[in-house]
Amino acid sequence: MSTDDNLIEYQSDILEYGIDDFDAYHSKAREDILRRLRIEWWVRARNSQMKADSIRTAEHLEMDVTLLNEAQFTRCAVYRVMSEYVLPQLTKWNSEGDEDKFQVMMMHYRKKYD
Repeated sequence: MSTDDNLIEYQSDILEYGIDDFDAYHSKAREDILRRLRIEWWVRARNSQMKADSIRTAEHLEMDVTLLNEAQFTRCAVYRVMSEYVLPQLTKWNSEGDEDKFQVMMMHYRKKYD
């Protein structure tokens, strides 16, 4: 869904803070996104089934990940990697009201992800 090059597109100096690559975090963000999609999809699928009053098993209601076009989620993955994996490593965790730039960026990317 995303790569370090994608991160650089959004935050050009991200590799200048002492962390050489974020490869491990891209797969974590992918799993986070798939988990969220599955949760939101399940509610809609279940409600659709109830409205249609059809007789289907839960097996037929499982989300088919192979139908997703992962390129559509690149921006979302970048936001997730930045807000939950990269920026928390860089911040000094200042108190509320005295947030450092990384904390501010974390909040920004978290809002974008949501």
